[in-house]
Amino acid sequence: FLPIMIISYKNNFALIAIPKCGTHSVEPAVRMSGILDPSIDICTCVYNFHNELNFEHIRVQYGKISAFVPSLSQVLPKKNTMSLSHISWTYLLEKKLVNEDMKCIAVVRHPVDRFISTVSYGSFDKQGVPRNIKLNRAISTGGKGIYNCFWDNFYSSVGAVNQPRPYSGVFLNKQTSFLNDDPTVYKIENLVPRITELIESFGGEAPPIGHENKSKPRPANDRLLTKDRQQQILEFYQDDFILWEKAT
Repeated sequence: FLPIMIISYKNNFALIAIPKCGTHSVEPAVRMSGILDPSIDICTCVYNFHNELNFEHIRVQYGKISAFVPSLSQVLPKKNTMSLSHISWTYLLEKKLVNEDMKCIAVVRHPVDRFISTVSYGSFDKQGVPRNIKLNRAISTGGKGIYNCFWDNFYSSVGAVNQPRPYSGVFLNKQTSFLNDDPTVYKIENLVPRITELIESFGGEAPPIGHENKSKPRPANDRLLTKDRQQQILEFYQDDFILWEKAT
């Protein structure tokens, strides 16, 4: 299933889905907590399995969103559900799906950790097997390793007129680009207690909140990315790092 964006008109907040920031853990917890009003609130996720979570009255797709903003269904192709999930606050505001008085909420992640997670997600399946062996061999030429090569290729392509895929993907957009100027942000390390507090503040009851990917061990960052490249990432995503440091 795909990540989710939630807009709660009942409780006056929008939960923005920043890629690779634990949205798969946050969305089911919020949706199952009882704090959403199915008659007015919006969820953009589409579930193909997990029937016990498949609340049809909450699963809002293009039809209902188009009822709010007719032009939205034209802007977002029906096949591009990923774009519908990872919409920025600015875009939502422009389309009048949120207003300035709404609270903008998101989970954020350390830029280096998020970058490594993004590359891992795109390169390996859940069993750690390369999705494309030829690509992984090519990108690892010279002994740099896939993470170092991926960063070098992405960094050198920034600002290009036609930035090649996968470097032009939404997963590498800055986290700050999804949010407003005064968001409420939680560190992914504190995801469970913060989301539980959020749900309880609206009178809901938080179900067990898991974070599947975090349960899997991963080599230390220094084994995957050289320190100078990590420094480049921190400089490139400086605003994201500041946001993460200030998050609770």
